[in-house]
Amino acid sequence: MYVGALMGSNRTRGGCALLVAAALVAGCGRDDGGRPLADGERELVRGAPGWSEPLRAELRLEPVNVADWVDGRCKRSAASRADWLSANLTERQARLIDRAIARLGERRSGVWSDGCDRGRVKIGVARGGEAVVRREVRALRRLIRASRLRSVDLVAVPSTEAAVKRAQPDLTRGGRATDVVVTGPNPALNAIDVAAAIDSGSGWEELRKIARRHRVTVVLERDDALDDLR
Repeated sequence: MYVGALMGSNRTRGGCALLVAAALVAGCGRDDGGRPLADGERELVRGAPGWSEPLRAELRLEPVNVADWVDGRCKRSAASRADWLSANLTERQARLIDRAIARLGERRSGVWSDGCDRGRVKIGVARGGEAVVRREVRALRRLIRASRLRSVDLVAVPSTEAAVKRAQPDLTRGGRATDVVVTGPNPALNAIDVAAAIDSGSGWEELRKIARRHRVTVVLERDDALDDLR
């Protein structure tokens, strides 16, 4: 498991009241234990093991690429089905994508429009048993080819959509009663964005522990402006 500190001054706010989107920069790869974050500092907590690289390459799945998020130079959006539908796809194509996602069953892990890649639609595929994953991905590729969905790619992600949803309420409740913790999903990173106004190192460490317990990726950001919500 990996914890990398992420520093930066550019912060992006999503349109949803509960979504705080973090523009990520490269981490230094150290485990900061109970160290509190400084205002404006971000940290990526990888609580789930990643894909086997040979299997990912064999199935031609794209990796989750944190570097694409440096300083928010391009935008990945998962705001709603309507957004990625209006960007690239016809209604018929959108229905075909819905069918493709349904094929993944419990391994479904979100859909987003990738502004870093000409607005192409990305479908997240969670890791699992090799035989099952091979079968599901190959069936999914056959459907994509038959449907002529040329602007759709598959991305290897560590956690299922269900696991991310289960973890979010625990992260929201992760601080003390006097702390303000705001969370939102980040499908393009297969992660949960967590913005918080927490002073104590133990408070931040509790959020890290929740991420590891649920085996999900979490983007932590300290935002002292949230004190106004107390």
